[in-house]
Order: sequence, then structure tokens, then C-alpha cells
Amino acid sequence: MAKQSGGTPLLAMLGGAAVIAVGVALLVQSWTAAEGDQDHPGPSVRELADAHRHVHGYALATLFDVNDPNQVLNLPAAEAPAATLAVRAAADGGWDLTLDVANFTFAASPLEERHVPGRGHAHIYVDGQYFADFSSRTHYLPPLDPGVHEIAVGLNTIDHRAYAREGRVLVERVMLRVGDPRRRPPPAEPRAFDLAVQNGKLAGADTLRVKQGETILLRWTSDADLNLHFEGYDIEMTVSPRSPAAMQFVADLPGRFPVEQHTEGGAHGRGAVFYLEVYP
Repeated sequence: MAKQSGGTPLLAMLGGAAVIAVGVALLVQSWTAAEGDQDHPGPSVRELADAHRHVHGYALATLFDVNDPNQVLNLPAAEAPAATLAVRAAADGGWDLTLDVANFTFAASPLEERHVPGRGHAHIYVDGQYFADFSSRTHYLPPLDPGVHEIAVGLNTIDHRAYAREGRVLVERVMLRVGDPRRRPPPAEPRAFDLAVQNGKLAGADTLRVKQGETILLRWTSDADLNLHFEGYDIEMTVSPRSPAAMQFVADLPGRFPVEQHTEGGAHGRGAVFYLEVYP
């Protein structure tokens, strides 16, 4: 069943490596080099990305060796941190990211180097590219070009190792569909739904009905590797037991739209696992 849950707060963007692990796939899009404004002063997204391009050679979460203590701090569930990412539209066209954490404390200073259990910072990636480190619950992401972008945030130790829970690297991933800024709706809390795929089929009802103009967050989990394509809204992503993922978008297109499974390489033919019906 498409189970509705409360809205979720989220996080940020660009640079030079790739992602760390919790749910949504990569779609590379061009980025605006929008400068910060009075409310959010600072360099552009592209400038920040260039400045950090040399940092961290880690690739996607699936490439992490969780058995290598130089890359990953793997902890049992009772000791491991947890995180929930929320992405919310800002009034100026950018994005406010919020990371709610448990069993984790942000380091007081980025200059700290010695590992302290349960402390650290977050790494932000956009479209698979490293964007920034940050040491607080919130971060501002400048405006993005229209299209689909992956925003990923992972928790790291003070010495830059990725935290993992029982072999699963801790990363939150959201595929964010950015619409035409000239028709941008006012900022709104997403309506969130949890969708679990088991044995190739959605557990529970396979159809969700929403109103046109609502902001929707679909949080996906799967018991196997799955390639998904959201027709009409053109969001593609992979989800796996190790890497859940989410789709966030404004339901601005009316109609009935399937989310289909794709075979290896992106070919169609596996059938729809879910339908979204958008009513005016």
C-alpha cells in the first residue's frame, strides 16, 4: 500500500566524486551558477564545486568496501547513526535542506581531526558530484536548472570515513524534479508516501491519487535491485536493499502515469509496479 507518512526535512549539492548510500539514482544535468543573495550570501554552486573537486575519491555507495576500516566505519544497529533528509523549496528558488539525525552529533569545528564515536559531519552530493561538507542540521542549496537532479547526503566521521549500519552505508538520496521557475508554486511541505517493492510487486495498493499542484514525495524500498522509470514526469532511479531512494516533484501534469521497471541497460518491458493519478 502507498502508506502516507509525515513530511521529511532534507539537504544539498555539487562537486567531484559521487554518492554514499540511501535511496535514488543518478541523472546528470547542467547547473546554474546562481550567486547567493542577501538572505543566502556566498559563492555560486559551480564555484563551490570547483573549489572542492579535489576532495574525496569515493564513488557510489555500492562501490564502498564496508570491510575496509579506512573507508567505512561499520557499526551495529544499536550504535550506528541514523538520518532523514528533507528537501524544501525556498522562497528565492533555491532549496533548504534539513538533516534530522539520531545517535549522532555534528562536530563543533571542521578542523577537528581525531575520531570521536558518534560525531562527525555530512557530505552533500548533487548529480553524483561532491558539493560540500557541513556541520549542522541545515544547508542551503542554490537554484537548480529545470530537470531531474539527485541530491544525496551521507554521514561521515570527523576523519571523513562513511558511517555504515550493519554493512549499509548511511546515505539519503532524493531524485528532485525541478520545474519551470516561471511557474514555480509556493513552497509547500511534501505529502510523503512509503512504497515497498517485494518480489517485483508493490506491497499493497498500486495506485495513488493526488491533486494537481501538490508536492509529492515517494519513498521507495525494495528487496532486490530495481531500475524504475516514472513515465510522464521522466524520473529514473535505481533502488536496492542497500540503497533506498525517493522521488520528489510537484504534480503539475494531470493524468495517469505509471512507474515501470526497466531491465538492465534501461530497456522497457518489465511492466508497471505503480500508478500515479493526478486530478485537476
